[in-house]
Amino acid sequence: MLRDLTLAHIATIELLQIQFHNGLQIITGETGAGKSLIIKSLQLLQGAPADVDMIRDGYEECWIEAVFEPAPNSPVWQRLHDLGISCQGTDVIIRRLIARQGSGRVLVNHQRASLSLLKQVTPVLMDITSQHDHVALWKEYSDAEILDRFLPDATVLKTYQKHYLDYQEWQSKIKNLRADLEDREREEEWIRFQLKDFEGVTPLSDDEETALRAKRQQLKYATEIQSLSQTLSHDLESSSTKLKNTIHTLSRKAHLDEINKRLLPLLENLIKMTDDVSYDVSLLERDFNHDGTDSETLESTLAKLERLKRKYGANLTEVWQKYDELVAKKERLHRGDDELHQYEKNLKLVLEDLNYWAEQLSAQRLLAKERLEQAILNELNDLGMSDVSFCVTIEKRDAPHFTKEGHDNINILLAPNKGLEARSLRDSASGGEMARIMLAIKSVLMAGGWPETCIFDEIDTGVSGAVVEKMSRKLQALSGQHQVIAITHHPSVAKRAHQHYYLFKSLIQERMTTQWRALNDAERVEELARLVGGEEITSTQRELAQEMLSEGMGKAQNLSPKTTGRSAGHKRQAG
Repeated sequence: MLRDLTLAHIATIELLQIQFHNGLQIITGETGAGKSLIIKSLQLLQGAPADVDMIRDGYEECWIEAVFEPAPNSPVWQRLHDLGISCQGTDVIIRRLIARQGSGRVLVNHQRASLSLLKQVTPVLMDITSQHDHVALWKEYSDAEILDRFLPDATVLKTYQKHYLDYQEWQSKIKNLRADLEDREREEEWIRFQLKDFEGVTPLSDDEETALRAKRQQLKYATEIQSLSQTLSHDLESSSTKLKNTIHTLSRKAHLDEINKRLLPLLENLIKMTDDVSYDVSLLERDFNHDGTDSETLESTLAKLERLKRKYGANLTEVWQKYDELVAKKERLHRGDDELHQYEKNLKLVLEDLNYWAEQLSAQRLLAKERLEQAILNELNDLGMSDVSFCVTIEKRDAPHFTKEGHDNINILLAPNKGLEARSLRDSASGGEMARIMLAIKSVLMAGGWPETCIFDEIDTGVSGAVVEKMSRKLQALSGQHQVIAITHHPSVAKRAHQHYYLFKSLIQERMTTQWRALNDAERVEELARLVGGEEITSTQRELAQEMLSEGMGKAQNLSPKTTGRSAGHKRQAG
């Protein structure tokens, strides 16, 4: 249900904070007090276009916030989850800000949202009905969608729609393939041109490319070290040979024995040290050996990979995915005629299934037609419109033409009086008649329990006498399953309120400002008397108002509002 509504800086409203309850919530008030502003604000929360002219003078922005307390099994929770809106706690908070300059903002549960998202969420939370709401109703729902709410077996519609999606998918595949085949020669030439870029390139992975770049860095130093080690090995080998020759020469000169005893051990040690250094140099050369890798080949490979990445992807994974796509498309173009034939065979099979389920849906709709017609006529009879003719026509389209709603042309028709031709609901009734018709339709459509909050904006205008009494009873009956918020000028409607709110204007700091209060029983008598007779209230009008209130409260107690889960026991003081 709608629990809290806050309006700020809107026309005559400085700050208005209203707390609603379950059951029938009635709003009355002076002309121009701001009742229409409440409806406009709620429509803004439904995604209606913003109007900066409604911003109160002296402010650069206005805002509206509604706090809903849905039932635990409300479909809004799944809807929010599907839309990526997180939910914490038991409330759904919707806020919209409108600014004179720049764009406004929409927040759902304190998260930025779009108007498109807003239009998907609020219909599950609240429904607004006005005298001209038949236009809005048919913008939101097609005749088929309204009828399909009464299908005995709703799974038939879901099954049909699944096959319709398959049908659309195969149609799209065939269309795309035909377009490809029409440009096959040009497309094949372009693919061959692209595939040439991949010729002679080893399909390395991203990790292998990284290793290759590391190898290039190693080669950069390996060439220098290899050259140095070769020079050093040559020098060491030459020194070792010369030392060995020297030792050999000295050892043959016996008269130099005294010198040999001192020099030969030193020279032998020097040879050993030279050999050790030579061995270490060979190890160093081995460590930096590039296994025969040609640096020019490596550079060429890396350059080719870089060119491929510039043209086909940010990394090699994307590059080779593109390669696979090109190869697959080339193969598909070669076998395109066969593939098209197979696609058309598949479409034929899908079309057979689709036609079968379309026929099943049509049969279900014939049953739904009877249910909807009888339910609406019963509601209209309750509202004193027994002469109204209401019917649903179902006709198959001339040619097999499928939409997501089937292959039926469905029209909901109404004749407000006997002898008149039934016409579309969009243009067949006057204001008073349409108010009653919309009340009847909404009462039937909302039998499933959703949305929980139903808002009616002066739908009793132009209606009087016994008819408005019947409408008031219908609103009261609806409030047994829904939270009903109704703006009215009729005492017959106001008397049945579970909670009665009064809007008025007062001068605050030299500015006319809208205010509100929840009326107690004595104040309700005065307000009912005003609605009966105007500003000048007589004792007779008060007595009549007291009788009306007693009757209305008695009926309200007999038809107490449904309380669900968290809403049960929720009470707060208004003011």
